[in-house]
Amino acid sequence: MLLGHIGSAVASGGHLIVTYRDLTAELRGSDRFRPVRSSDDRLLTCFREYRNEDTVIVHDLLQTRTNGSWQQRASSYPKLRIASAWLVSAGRRDWTSTATPPTPGACGSCTP
Repeated sequence: MLLGHIGSAVASGGHLIVTYRDLTAELRGSDRFRPVRSSDDRLLTCFREYRNEDTVIVHDLLQTRTNGSWQQRASSYPKLRIASAWLVSAGRRDWTSTATPPTPGACGSCTP
């Protein structure tokens, strides 16, 4: 449904490019931890908790050094586990007649 609404907003002959992180492959153990960004005074790391087939909980750990002392803040949020094949299929199914879905892989620097 959402893709259908988006499709009706795309100009005839236009394209919709979607980027996202495919979280369908479940990581295990220490592979669930990912460094995101760091500097001399900040370190952001995330890890994933696979709740079920549809949801992963992403936990962010931000460590900040102020006046020689490190502080940590933590947050978490759910993300959907959407497979790229499902997204392409849903786009084709929900696309309105005013727009044509792009061919998967049509972007030379992208992968579906």
